[in-house]
Amino acid sequence: MTEGRWRCPSCGFESAPAFGWCAQCGEQRLPPEQPVWRSAVSRWVQTLKRLVMSPGELTALWRDGRRRGFVPPLTLFLAINVVFFIAQGVSGLAVLSIPLKAHLSGPAYGQAAMPRLQAQVAASGLSRERWDERFDQRQQVLAKASVLAMVPVLALAGAVLYSRRGARWSTHWTFALHFYGFALLFLALLFPLLGAAIAALAAQGQRLSGNTIDLIATGLQATVLGWYLSRSSGRVYGVPLALRIGLSVLAVGAVFLALYLHRIGVFFFVVATT
Repeated sequence: MTEGRWRCPSCGFESAPAFGWCAQCGEQRLPPEQPVWRSAVSRWVQTLKRLVMSPGELTALWRDGRRRGFVPPLTLFLAINVVFFIAQGVSGLAVLSIPLKAHLSGPAYGQAAMPRLQAQVAASGLSRERWDERFDQRQQVLAKASVLAMVPVLALAGAVLYSRRGARWSTHWTFALHFYGFALLFLALLFPLLGAAIAALAAQGQRLSGNTIDLIATGLQATVLGWYLSRSSGRVYGVPLALRIGLSVLAVGAVFLALYLHRIGVFFFVVATT
């Protein structure tokens, strides 16, 4: 290597020491006192801070090309998914997947699926208890794998709702990834807290019904997600306050509808393939 120059670890190109990045491929040059792990931690801290504390700012920065120093939207979303499903398992509460008995005990679609379900149990040669266990296991795996499908739905909704704002498709996609990333992060915090509160009440002999728990959780989710959508859409799309409140109400309704349809779709698919 030429004296006073540094060689890029990615492409091998030699650059002047004054440059903080490779002139050939754009790889960032890390100073000796800045270890790789510290740079990664800094990116995650800055990304999560803006995602949670300043709705829409991270999307706006990414849209405007100010991306260095932040975690890419898809990477962020997938990592938060892992945290979300761990928190869901620890708390025992669920949004995207619920046990088979919950599908069959109340919703009309569960009763409508009974003939098909009974036929599948008979054809499998398994006991009903073993088949139910297999159903719950497969449903959890499919729910985790298919959650990404909700992102393009919200991105498409954003493209329709804000069609006159001149935003590119990549902005709608980034907005959807960041919104669902925040939503899953919020739920990852809400589930353990709600589970701990339910356990504390149960220890005192007070048991909440499933409907009451669903009502509390839904109310908290709608309030927080509505606030986040309103704030973030104003920053990303420049929507006036009155309009974005109305659109946020519609969008939150669409999100809950998507979650409900996602649950139903996973249920019928697992019934048909188990």
